[in-house]
Order: sequence, then C-alpha cells, then structure tokens
Amino acid sequence: QYLGGIGIPAVSFFPSTGGHHRHIEPEKGPAADQLESWIQIDLDRMGHNLERVRSLVTRPVLAVIKANAYGHGLLEVGNFLDQAGIAGLMVCRLSEAVRLRESGVACPIYNFGPLLSGAPEFLIRHRITPILSDQRHEELARTARSLGERIKVHAHIDTGMHRAGIPESKAR
Repeated sequence: QYLGGIGIPAVSFFPSTGGHHRHIEPEKGPAADQLESWIQIDLDRMGHNLERVRSLVTRPVLAVIKANAYGHGLLEVGNFLDQAGIAGLMVCRLSEAVRLRESGVACPIYNFGPLLSGAPEFLIRHRITPILSDQRHEELARTARSLGERIKVHAHIDTGMHRAGIPESKAR
C-alpha cells in the first residue's frame, strides 16, 4: 500500500477477501505469443484501502481515475468509489467526466484537463468542476451567466514549481 499523492491502489499485500474481482483478458493478435499479462482488481481490497487512507488523513479523499482508471475500467472503478463514498473523482478528459455522470456517478467530478472551446456548457450541464490552471475563468463565468447557472471551479495555483497552474502573482 502507499499514500504518495493519496493513491488508492486496488492491489494489496493482504490476502484477498474473496470479493469482487475484475479479470482483464490479454490482447489477442500478433502480440499474443509475447508475454501475456493480466490484472485482477479486487474491489473489496480497494474499499479497504480507501477506508485505511481515510483513517490516516483529516481531509476529504479524492481519487484520480484518469486514462480509464489507469486501464482498470473507468466506469467500474468510478461507480464503485462513488458508492463507497469517495469525496470526489478526478479525470483528465471531459469525455471521461461525462461518461461517469451518464453512468450515474453522483459525487463531485473534477476535470484537470485543458479547458477546450465549447467545454464550459458541458461542465455546467454535467456538474463537473474544472481545475483552472490558466485564466479562462471569464469564459466559464460568461457561459454560466448565459445559461442562468453557476459553476464551481478549483483554482490550480503555481506556488513555485513553474510546471502548471496560475502564477501566484496573478491569482490574487
């Protein structure tokens, strides 16, 4: 198990409880004669690990499930974590966020991918919180006003690494 970045691994060093498993078949085709690998996801272990992380921190726990939950099944993992009471899910692509909403996920969903043209309406319609790493908040506010809605945002402030985020000097 690990806590770096507060990840919630589904794989642990503890014996399985015999719960819900997901078996992903190896690819078929020309590469089939190469090393075949598969992964088995134990949702009971994932739930246990989520509870363990919650017991160690005082803040709400969010799960990053971008890129099809790192290949483990976006909808399966997202719906499971939502039912387990996760504080929120984070994705990188708006299409992932919309798929989660359409599958019934009710918890907050944060999209930390780029804010593409036309995205504000989707964000508002599907109750998705964008993580702003630039100053495109004006477009979001304008779209929300035109729809008679409000939109929540999470501001990503660059406090010194200079990798991503709104420069601290411009965030005030």
